[in-house]
Amino acid sequence: MILGSSRFPSTRCRIQRVQDPGSGPVCWAFGASHGNPALASKGRVGVLVGIGAAALAGAGVAWVNWLIALGNQL
Repeated sequence: MILGSSRFPSTRCRIQRVQDPGSGPVCWAFGASHGNPALASKGRVGVLVGIGAAALAGAGVAWVNWLIALGNQL
């Protein structure tokens, strides 16, 4: 949940919550376009954390599938 208004993206990016995965790219774009390197780096970190979490989730699914296939061979 984001507590900031959509009319004020800087407030929206400052009060970032885990439940809103779309705020990382918004903060990165807003910070980069308005010359705010702190906000741009916070958005960049949010994007990279999101990509890492997606990669871990995909790897977890692949690992479970491998374990199921291994169990079927026993």
